[in-house]
Amino acid sequence: MSQIIAESRERVLLIDFDFKRAYIHKKFKRENRFNILDYLSGDIKIEDLIESVDKYLDIITANNSNIYSVDLLLSDKFLELLNLLKSRYRYIVLNTPSKDRAETKILFRYSDMKLFVFKQGISTIDEVEELKMLTLKDGLDGVGIILN
Repeated sequence: MSQIIAESRERVLLIDFDFKRAYIHKKFKRENRFNILDYLSGDIKIEDLIESVDKYLDIITANNSNIYSVDLLLSDKFLELLNLLKSRYRYIVLNTPSKDRAETKILFRYSDMKLFVFKQGISTIDEVEELKMLTLKDGLDGVGIILN
């Protein structure tokens, strides 16, 4: 989806927040030297964090990590990062974990639209039910579904 938006010549940033199954770096054939948790932990500068894929698309990767990321996502540093990125990009796409609801719910606070991608033949009815319960329980608005 990020690539499609970037093809319209809009500046797009794709951020991988799936810390258990990080894959964005693999999709774009990147080394994954630094990731969002490195930045939020204070280990690297923002210049080291963002990788350019092409003229209109940049990415920030995640690492498979056991670090408790919820505290980092609730930090002032994360909010400052989002505000900085909003000033640089027309669209910011947050790739979130489907099942780690604590991280996902935190990221929902900063999302104008929430799109859930269900993969035909892979996604289960339990995942659809989980989304239904999440939207009803938390009163989420702006929710869309993509069947891939």
